Amino acid sequence: SLYLSYEAAKYFNHVMCTHSLAKDDIYAVAYSFEKAESINSTYEHQTSYVSKHHFSFVESSEVMMTNIKRVQQAIVEGETYQVNYTARLTDNIYYPISTLYERLTQFSNGNYTALLQTDEIQVASISPELFFQKGQFNNVDNVIISKPMKGTMPRGKTEAEDQQYYKTLQTSSKDRAENVMIVDLLRNDIGRISQSGSIKVYKLFFIEAYKTVFQMTSMVSGTLKTNTDLTQILTSLFPCGSITGAPKLNTMKYIKQFESSPRGIYCGAIGLLLPTEDDKMIFNIPIRTIEYKYGQAIYGVGAGITIDSKPKDEVNEFYAKTKILEML
Repeated sequence: SLYLSYEAAKYFNHVMCTHSLAKDDIYAVAYSFEKAESINSTYEHQTSYVSKHHFSFVESSEVMMTNIKRVQQAIVEGETYQVNYTARLTDNIYYPISTLYERLTQFSNGNYTALLQTDEIQVASISPELFFQKGQFNNVDNVIISKPMKGTMPRGKTEAEDQQYYKTLQTSSKDRAENVMIVDLLRNDIGRISQSGSIKVYKLFFIEAYKTVFQMTSMVSGTLKTNTDLTQILTSLFPCGSITGAPKLNTMKYIKQFESSPRGIYCGAIGLLLPTEDDKMIFNIPIRTIEYKYGQAIYGVGAGITIDSKPKDEVNEFYAKTKILEML
């Protein structure tokens, strides 16, 4: 398995602009395992859980809205089209990270979850977002797939409200514009390492339902060139465009300018490389992810900012993405 912080981007492309991590922080680490093991969460364990967490934003809503306006000014000046602006929440540490992972997987339905609990790394990722998967797809070997998320709406309190939010996201021109920008970016990134003419887009603007939010997703695939290895894949794709914005290189400069701290594992990647004949691998984007660092529990949220964004609505989206923390 592989842990890649967002700030590891500079290893793959030295012109990528990020914060530097603290002196003793880890940019990347790999682990190997002799066999796979499953984690079983017991009902008795979960019923004995006592909620203690009260995560709070490091910056105020006013500061976040001001930064969103600054992003939009950069868009007006033609420096970027979309910036995935993010913010951090923190809280004290009350439980082992494995306890939070068990708790969150009990009450969430992210498809790309990961628990890292070692001497160096303490991460519980309940991510719903696929960074990339390499293997067989539609009976074709050596295919790479990415499924970026762009577009979010909270779940409703009633069935009628839930359906209204679903339809609002499904027909939102703003969210579709955000989504297609990132799809185009990923078509370009995947195209650099894929066979000519093999790039395809599936399920454009598909709405996925999670327990606290609706997400708009699309799927991009390509058939890799012969002998394309992991380093080449990461050099072309990392970090994923869905958590930077577009164009990637210039937008990353604004991320560093407007975000006050490193992202760490949030918006980086956690991957699993399997010992199969087709060298299957799968990486998530660690959103909906808690990391223990500096004696704190740290959680990140973000939103794609475009010229049509309303700062207050984007901050409300931040809060919608913290709903998962209410289980803690």
